[in-house]
Amino acid sequence: MQIVSAELPESFELNETYEIRVRYLRPSACVFFEGFDITKESTTTRNVVAIGTEFLDEPCTQAVEELEASFNFICLYEGTYLFKFWNGEDENGNQQYIEMEVPVN
Repeated sequence: MQIVSAELPESFELNETYEIRVRYLRPSACVFFEGFDITKESTTTRNVVAIGTEFLDEPCTQAVEELEASFNFICLYEGTYLFKFWNGEDENGNQQYIEMEVPVN
């Protein structure tokens, strides 16, 4: 599901846990949020995708709804973290991301 925004702290402290809030679009009433797929691209780069499940055996509305969910993140490395939140595809099918950097104190 398309992520439209995220709330991150201005900085991280090493070995601390942070709640990351994410706003995403639910494309229809038949799609339900399942969680986040967070992959480690490099030591301090994380790709974040909101995962949904679609139930086809029920009548749905196509109304797009913006919702919020969160996940906990533990800062394990020094440097600056780069979060890449999946934001959909452009008109050519290229993956688009909202990129946000957070330095570690």
